[in-house]
Amino acid sequence: MSEIEGQVIDEQLDPERDARRRLALAQIRQYPDAALRMQARPIEAFDDDLRALVDRMKVLMHDAVGAGLAATQVGVLQRLFVFQVADGEVAAVCNPEVETHGAESSVDDEGCLSIQGVVVPVERSAIMCLTS
Repeated sequence: MSEIEGQVIDEQLDPERDARRRLALAQIRQYPDAALRMQARPIEAFDDDLRALVDRMKVLMHDAVGAGLAATQVGVLQRLFVFQVADGEVAAVCNPEVETHGAESSVDDEGCLSIQGVVVPVERSAIMCLTS
């Protein structure tokens, strides 16, 4: 296995924002929590409970100052994640599957709300098509 280079980010927030971030992070599972290694089940019911979970995850992601959050990170073993899109809106995806991806890729620094403060370079396909 190759060595991964990364960096630790110490983010400075105003006291109120920092307090909201800490409260949100306390509700997000942290590595090495066993739930983070478990396989999520497909979502079968698209109902009010799912809408409530999506709304909760959107608030947690925003308050935790994140760009994305999977249901397993909040202890719910379902194939669901929320993420920020380019215009600042938040989208939710249920039961995603990668259908195609392009030959071009790019590398960017990424972090994870379940491994606080660590940022590593991640290579991703420049074009990806998901279905859900």
